[in-house]
Amino acid sequence: MKQIVRAVTVVVWRSLHNARVPHRGIDMYQYDIRTGPFNSKEMKEFEESYGIKLLTHKIVCPTCKGTGRHVNPNIDADGLTREDFDSDPEFAEGYFNGVFDIPCNECGGENVVNAVDVEAMKQQDPQALQDWLDWLKSSYDTEAEYAAERRMGA
Repeated sequence: MKQIVRAVTVVVWRSLHNARVPHRGIDMYQYDIRTGPFNSKEMKEFEESYGIKLLTHKIVCPTCKGTGRHVNPNIDADGLTREDFDSDPEFAEGYFNGVFDIPCNECGGENVVNAVDVEAMKQQDPQALQDWLDWLKSSYDTEAEYAAERRMGA
């Protein structure tokens, strides 16, 4: 199940965002094999739809890796090459010194995000966990279908 969800996540993520840095700008879905499914927006939507409170714990934000900041995607979303830095040394210096950094899009600068506590959910409410995983997979499938339609020009 984890392998399937991970593969779907990569397809969805790459279709929604620049694939250059896979831990940046994740606004939709992410499945981290180490910690389980997480995304505050998605968890909130699920909890409101099902009336179920998911058990969560805090993890280090995978987008900013706990720094609370990352480079503005408008600067490097299309990727940067060595030529970009060689042709403008001042830009390179600013880029590496954090001049173009913004508060993290995922954690809002708090360095941590909520993640579903899969182990606790398995023990306390396995049906709610299964509902969450089914709902999440359905969301992945829908986004993958939308991404395929966009690639075909729809």
